[in-house]
Amino acid sequence: MLPTLLSLLAVLHTVSSRVIINELNADNPRADDMEYIELYNTENYPVNLNRHVVVLYNGADDTAYDVIYLRGNTIPPRGYFVIGSSNVVPSPDFVLPQNSNSFQNGPDGVALYFANPNDFTVGMSVTASGLEDAIVYSRYTNRPADGLTSVLTPGHGVVHEDENFNGLDECLSRCSGTDPLNTSQFQVSYATPGGQNNCSLTQGATVTPPPTLVTFPPPTPAPGSNVVINEVNSDNPGTDDQEYVELLNTGSTPANLNGFVLVYYNGADDTAYTVIDLSGGTIPSNGYFTIGSSNVVPYPDVVSESMIQNGPDAVALYYGNAADYFVGMTASRANLVDAVLYTNRLGVTAASLVATLAPGQELVYENAAAIAEDESISRCGGLHGVTLSEFQVTRPTPGGENNCAPLPTASPTSPTVVPEIIINELNSDTPGVDTEEFIELYNKGSSNVD
Repeated sequence: MLPTLLSLLAVLHTVSSRVIINELNADNPRADDMEYIELYNTENYPVNLNRHVVVLYNGADDTAYDVIYLRGNTIPPRGYFVIGSSNVVPSPDFVLPQNSNSFQNGPDGVALYFANPNDFTVGMSVTASGLEDAIVYSRYTNRPADGLTSVLTPGHGVVHEDENFNGLDECLSRCSGTDPLNTSQFQVSYATPGGQNNCSLTQGATVTPPPTLVTFPPPTPAPGSNVVINEVNSDNPGTDDQEYVELLNTGSTPANLNGFVLVYYNGADDTAYTVIDLSGGTIPSNGYFTIGSSNVVPYPDVVSESMIQNGPDAVALYYGNAADYFVGMTASRANLVDAVLYTNRLGVTAASLVATLAPGQELVYENAAAIAEDESISRCGGLHGVTLSEFQVTRPTPGGENNCAPLPTASPTSPTVVPEIIINELNSDTPGVDTEEFIELYNKGSSNVD
């Protein structure tokens, strides 16, 4: 019963609306050079944006005029993420290129999706597939966009960004709730990119907003937000007796590992074959924590003689109740802090496991031929959780800084020359006793052949 429930929770957690559209400024006085969209993370843990896509729709023909891919970015717990012009202050988290289409004034739409980014292209028709949140808006009154509202926000009309509301600038802000796809929760307000919405203005007001306005509860730091999987060595030459997983604390204070659980998943059936409760451990600030065989040097912080399968498999780090994790459980994304999905066989995948733990991503290939002595897969491209593209094959460095230097390229070898030797003569039968039989070879080349 519990594995089934965990699987269901994983599905719900994967598709639930954790990120919402919080503010939109699609029309500035004079030049539209300070436009932006602000997203808000409603959860108490960081949210990876690799599968989040923002699509800008034209209300005239219900097609996409711009697509913004957010892969490689993360929103902090109860935090904001601004997408906009380089002129926006403070500087946006995602600065739009100068050749990007600015936000049209309306009636148009902004939609946030959680799906395969490859499914979204400029010119596509409006869709509700994978939709997380949306707003259909206009600077003009009495201009419907039925094609957009019927798909993106059924039952809700076009939100009016009244340019006469404030003499300086105005935006559309979420002020009365965090329900996705409920545009009745938006109102015209003072622009506050990257901060709490100012929902106190009355029409015609031009006052500066007060310094502190409580719209959402203050962020609660996520215990797992500073701990990531840093290195995995799942395959040694010969006997696999020096395998390990290394964690990294990216924070400036020690990380208590109470509540952290490391789970090894089998890619053949998406179930856990090893579960390691890390409670009682501590990672120093900006330090490392190794879980592995007693043969690993230096000696691991936690010794586990359970072999790490070669792949396609996964190593996942969770923060939760240790009793919820057990051998045989089905892979789950609930309370997932980080995961590395890997293989030592090129071209072999684990589609179901990837779909659960790291949707839309490719397995990391631990190429056993990369280094003769041994190799590992190390975090070299960033510190984002569940971002497989940040890993590469390196020399092993358990308990220390990853060695992300380019691996040496093997020197080219001279092609093997096959000697031109042929069978030249055969005597398989001599009169009487066969005592003079022979085979004769002939070297057609110009040099001796050993």
